[in-house]
Amino acid sequence: MSGPQDGEWLAMTPADFDRDVPLRLNVGTGPTPVPAEPDEYGTVPLFGTEPPARQPVRRAEARSGPVEQAELF
Repeated sequence: MSGPQDGEWLAMTPADFDRDVPLRLNVGTGPTPVPAEPDEYGTVPLFGTEPPARQPVRRAEARSGPVEQAELF
C-alpha cells in the first residue's frame, strides 16, 4: 500500500525531530528471555526456557438420567 503520504519523510528537516530524545535508547541488545507462564485462562505457554508441568484434566461429572431439551422453534 503506497500513497501520497509515503514520501513525506523525504521532506523532513532536522527541525521536525525531537531534540530531547537521546540518540541511543537505553535498551539492551541480544535475546530477551520470555517467562513461560500460563495465561489468565490456563493456556499452556508455547515458549520459554522450561517445559510447563502438565495440568490435570477435569472430567465433567456424569449426568443421571436423560436430558430433556425444549423445543427450539
